[in-house]
Amino acid sequence: MKQVIANLRDGSIDIRSVPAPSARPGFVLVRNQFSLISAGTEGATLELGRKSPLGKAFARPEQALKLIKLASQQGPLTAYKVAQRALDTPVALGYSCAGIVEGIGDGCHGLHSGQRVACAGQGWPAMQSSSAFHAVSAYPFPIPCLRITQRSPPSEP
Repeated sequence: MKQVIANLRDGSIDIRSVPAPSARPGFVLVRNQFSLISAGTEGATLELGRKSPLGKAFARPEQALKLIKLASQQGPLTAYKVAQRALDTPVALGYSCAGIVEGIGDGCHGLHSGQRVACAGQGWPAMQSSSAFHAVSAYPFPIPCLRITQRSPPSEP
């Protein structure tokens, strides 16, 4: 499946092939037809990636303080490795999409396969992998997944 990925080291974006999700308990699998890219939220993520290391620290002081604390407790090399790992971890963008329900995990009620839905959410606290990513498929939790009742087919942009 294709998915939009951000690189936090340099602020670049890429479309990558990633394993397709499958319906799992408590989640709804949606084949995306539309995905909204936010110039604000996602633009800020990419802008952060384009900053220098010092610029990133000033932009995210809470993260910088965590690294300083880690360096004082476990040494600067450990803190450096943690920071590098975070910068090298690809970030899946997206939190708003619309599409067709393809699969329903156990425990999900009120939706059925073939139904058109609008989805929202990214990294909901109780379900860290739930998201309406910019990808071919999304796997949102059913609460931020609403039925679209319009009967006409979606138009192509």
